[in-house]
Amino acid sequence: MMIYKRKIKLIRMIFFVFISCTLLLLYSMIKINDYGVCISEGRILNDDELKERFIINLIRMNIKNFIEWEKVYPGHGSIIGIIPGYDDIDFIDVINKSFNNGMSFEKNFNIENISMENSYLDFVYPQFKLTLVHYGTRNDRESSYGNSTAYFESDIRKVDSFLIDEDRFSPTIFQRLNGYGNNFFSIKLTVVHIDCCDNKRYGQSEIDYMHMKSSAYDQSKKWIENNISYGNRITATVSNCGEILTRSTDNGMNTEEINRI
Repeated sequence: MMIYKRKIKLIRMIFFVFISCTLLLLYSMIKINDYGVCISEGRILNDDELKERFIINLIRMNIKNFIEWEKVYPGHGSIIGIIPGYDDIDFIDVINKSFNNGMSFEKNFNIENISMENSYLDFVYPQFKLTLVHYGTRNDRESSYGNSTAYFESDIRKVDSFLIDEDRFSPTIFQRLNGYGNNFFSIKLTVVHIDCCDNKRYGQSEIDYMHMKSSAYDQSKKWIENNISYGNRITATVSNCGEILTRSTDNGMNTEEINRI
């Protein structure tokens, strides 16, 4: 009987020590993360490094989403690209200059496509000053026109954490353990109809082609000038190692989006 009681006491003691050590470890990890340390690298990344990691992970997320779209909608053309050298664009100026100039959408915006043939995890960061763009394409006019919206992500800048109040974002313990709660980045989103600045005719007559371009041109300018897309900023939460805090989309597919705050 005495031996049994001693065993029970020993088990309780071991369990107490285990729980205490676990809680101490979790507390230490939370405090380390709160100081801004990227635990996997054992150091604090500077703002330029964080921005670079954030952009890389943003591109990876977009590529992964397009891969998932392709599984559900085979043949759905997808393009993800960068506009090097420009972290902010005068969209009205580009739209005005590109209207009916005979050049493609990619040429008018100087878009360099990112290949999705290789794993999105193999993407190599191109350069620091850039704008991201992603859109779907099809070869026939009817399916393309309804899906001819390009999304530009530009003017990516770090946001001081003291500007983020608790009503907007208060990290959970799990999120703090994963390094979230210290770093935030703001992105300007701009939406443009591809047909406003493209040269695809989809087999249309000149009259129908010009009507399509004029409609897309007017719609794009309206979006921008009415501030529906131009200047529409979202704020993303970024970990100490540059990962993006995401959430599942509500489209029923295995895709993700930035968990906006």
